[in-house]
Amino acid sequence: MEVAYRAIPMVAAAVVLLIAAVVFLGIAGGCSTQIRIEPGRGGRIASGLLGTALFLGGLVTWLSIPSPSRRATLGPSASLAPTTTAAPVRSGEPAAGERDGAMAPIYAALRLEGPEADKAVVKSGETITFSYRLVNRAKATLSVPENRRYSRPFHLVGTIQRWVERLGPDSTIPGISEQIIRSGGSYAAGGEIACIQMILGKTTLDPDEAVPLKKGLSTQDYPRGEYRFIVEYKTDEGKVLQQRNVTFKVR
Repeated sequence: MEVAYRAIPMVAAAVVLLIAAVVFLGIAGGCSTQIRIEPGRGGRIASGLLGTALFLGGLVTWLSIPSPSRRATLGPSASLAPTTTAAPVRSGEPAAGERDGAMAPIYAALRLEGPEADKAVVKSGETITFSYRLVNRAKATLSVPENRRYSRPFHLVGTIQRWVERLGPDSTIPGISEQIIRSGGSYAAGGEIACIQMILGKTTLDPDEAVPLKKGLSTQDYPRGEYRFIVEYKTDEGKVLQQRNVTFKVR
């Protein structure tokens, strides 16, 4: 399917060239297709044949251009190559687990624990690492359904959103670009999809088993003071399920 799909542009180009050749030969041979030049105006197509040929050629060429929505309908064999970060598919397809309610027990069983900082106090410019985890607190093994909302199927237990906040009267952090999204006094500090087959190499979670996660945060150009690092556990649709935080100091 992928090979045939990639061949469409070459076939389309051949068809366009063939149509152009037929039209040209018709003109050269004295057929009814003519170009009439009017004084003061450019060339106008007098016959409908050339216009039709150009239209058909353009249509075939347009059809040969890959479209995300067309690729999405061709099945897994024609999907985009895996990327480092998963790009959402613009098909509006709901997550498989959320469509049938299979994600409800996953969200109910998992508990966000942490974050813990590897240092309580850092010098401005140092990197501080935060560790946190999603733990199965149910008494049964969880089977995580497949999610097809991204560029390739994943077995997700949810998503993570991180924030960092400068405490005190001035919440501005000069080391963070003004283009970064803010929520109140907090700056967005990235996020991730919690994909268990990439982290654990399987699609199930046993009782008390954890999905470990971590994030390194640079404090370059952070003024001295106290800060709060916030972690949110969210559904794939963006609903916040749990939130936890830890404070640290920059000196």
